[in-house]
Amino acid sequence: MKKIIFNCKNGFLRQHSHKALRECLSYEIFHGNEKLNISFGKRKALVGYAYNHCPFYKEYYDSKGFHPSMLKTEADWEKVPVLEKQMIRGHGERMFSDIANRSRLSPSKTGGSTGKPLVVYKSKDVHFEVLAWRALSWYGVAPWMNEAIVHRRVPVTFKEKLINRAMWWPTQRVYLSATRISDKKLARFVDEIRLKKIKWIVGYCGSLEYVADYILKNNIGISCVKLVWSTSSPLTKIVREKLENAFNCPVMDQYGCCEMGNIAVQKPMEDCLTVNNDYVWVDIVNTEGANVRKGDLGDVCITDLNTLEFPLIKYRLGDRSRLLESCKESADGFQKIAFVQGRTSDMLYLPGGDVLDGSFLTTICDNYSTHISCYQIYQSADYNVTFRVVPKSSDQSHLIIINKITNDFRSLVKNVIDIKVIITDSIEDFAGKRKFIISDIALSKLQK
Repeated sequence: MKKIIFNCKNGFLRQHSHKALRECLSYEIFHGNEKLNISFGKRKALVGYAYNHCPFYKEYYDSKGFHPSMLKTEADWEKVPVLEKQMIRGHGERMFSDIANRSRLSPSKTGGSTGKPLVVYKSKDVHFEVLAWRALSWYGVAPWMNEAIVHRRVPVTFKEKLINRAMWWPTQRVYLSATRISDKKLARFVDEIRLKKIKWIVGYCGSLEYVADYILKNNIGISCVKLVWSTSSPLTKIVREKLENAFNCPVMDQYGCCEMGNIAVQKPMEDCLTVNNDYVWVDIVNTEGANVRKGDLGDVCITDLNTLEFPLIKYRLGDRSRLLESCKESADGFQKIAFVQGRTSDMLYLPGGDVLDGSFLTTICDNYSTHISCYQIYQSADYNVTFRVVPKSSDQSHLIIINKITNDFRSLVKNVIDIKVIITDSIEDFAGKRKFIISDIALSKLQK
């Protein structure tokens, strides 16, 4: 019944969304070469449109000696210049298409790693939600099944709850606000998951960890959940194991951002991310903007294939990953990238100018999940580091492990900076989002 009502609502009230879902699912049948040709055709048309209708792109491409006519084959795509965040901040108004209907655009705002606001615009006519529905289908779950949500924005007032209930009826939704989490709220949330037989849970990685900790601490059995969907920050091995043990089901890592909500998701039984190539194209580049070799770590650049009015073309996000397989190489014809391992703001800097990449730091405790619950690395402006650790046991067995990690850490930085270890009961987060690495030096460099 829920499926029928959901499809009827979408078919009647959201016909375009229903059509987009059919197109999204049908895209899967294409082979790698076909997907690549479709994507390249979209990218080529997008670049030409941006050059002809967006003042910024024409001026920028001309200054770099690039013209859309240079895009003849897929290999030519590397010639397209990279779009940086500061360009959007400085030229945002000139990035709009001169024929754009701005009433059909929605602003998406993020403070970014530097805290400076960045605003991009997405088309209301592009139905990004269907990417989530397709990902659910890969796990045997559907959007009409009962769902639990952990987020900053949840229905609070009676009116908001009533509207939400009517909108999703007969599907039941359970909410936990990520901004204020307490044992009392966790208890109610977990009880509702069991009572309403929730089938899938989606939420911020840090907040989901709180839920898992509560379940494991109180030995609560959860058998109804089929999928846990983690988003907003890198999913470490430690957190993944907690979620799997707490909910007894697969855990899906999803990679997205405010600028492009759903970039890539983890498919069942795959140890990587699958890029949604019908909506976005991913390039992995070096500092100069050149594509790195397959398997090498680099900066993630995205191209939004469906928003013409405010194009994002080869836009450097500030995240770090690796291209594992191209469309031609992967079995399903989608690009495959490694799990995102950190951001450029996650670097640690040494006094001599050397840099320690966040991709290593976010995995520093992966092999010690039986002893360490969570951790955070903070670098102050004087280069020194504070290593905060939450041990899993109350005895002293974790001390040997923490000492080993710290010694390896000191050896890695060649003892040129001080590393202070603090063993604590908890680590603060911001609205349910937990930062594993905070570097005042990296942030100051990004602000310049």
